[in-house]
Amino acid sequence: MNEKKDNKKANILCWIALINIVVFCLAIIASIAGWFTIMADDTILLVVGSILSIIVGLSPGVSVALVIYVRIKYPKNLFGKILMWILILMAVSVVLMIVLSILACVKCVNDINNCCLCL
Repeated sequence: MNEKKDNKKANILCWIALINIVVFCLAIIASIAGWFTIMADDTILLVVGSILSIIVGLSPGVSVALVIYVRIKYPKNLFGKILMWILILMAVSVVLMIVLSILACVKCVNDINNCCLCL
């Protein structure tokens, strides 16, 4: 009986972590698409945008902390294990994208005749 309660608590924490991850990914997609255009003249929009960006910026850290907590407190929870591996794969892919971006920039700058930055 107690194991079912623990599993339910762990699943709730994992769902919160997963929602944080989804919110963060949607915010990145929205910012890339340019949906959050905030005019600097409007102070209220600037404050609201700043608060939202802080919340969205903290969501990956909250997700990682929740998953670590679930993995320590409820080590047999399957949802926690799967979510941990998803976060690890996301972190590896982000590092890989950063490395590939740096390499692309270096190649672009070295090829001065066809530099995409010099257009």
